[in-house]
Amino acid sequence: MAYNKQFSMQHHPLPPMSIVIVQIIIQQWDKSQREPHHVEARTKLPNTRVLGRDTSFYICDQHCIIDKQGDDVLGNRLSYKYSDDNLLQIDRFNIDLSTTMIAYTGQENSVRPAQILASIDNNFIQCQYQWRYRVFEGGFYYWLYELVTINAISVDTLQETIFVQNKPKQVFDNLA
Repeated sequence: MAYNKQFSMQHHPLPPMSIVIVQIIIQQWDKSQREPHHVEARTKLPNTRVLGRDTSFYICDQHCIIDKQGDDVLGNRLSYKYSDDNLLQIDRFNIDLSTTMIAYTGQENSVRPAQILASIDNNFIQCQYQWRYRVFEGGFYYWLYELVTINAISVDTLQETIFVQNKPKQVFDNLA
């Protein structure tokens, strides 16, 4: 099934087929950080980054790299699973590793069918959504707000700068 292996191009040769690269960038803030100067500071943060050696790991027998960057206040924000039918479920997205199609599934218990977005085969796709959820910490509840960006592509050759050196071919923002 799936396993985690620390990302390192020097120590782990790539398989002789294409590799799916998924970068997830999470910005989190609470209600006290909704002032205009906070919003402006968040808009200046990049929505693409160089793949990080400390933030990336292989899954799916080294046919996929997940690069998680940004905030994770609770320490457990990223969830993913890989099924035997080559379907990678990461956050609110499904990526079919056989067809390289990405689909938006919405929240975990959503009754809506998945929305097929595009092929990521040599095609840099960027997806974004915002949401909030209630957190109980230190005896109190508070709202934690998020802007989540998913950058995805399937390529034959791994480049750590793939997302910063290229512009997305398609951008899907404000997914609900």
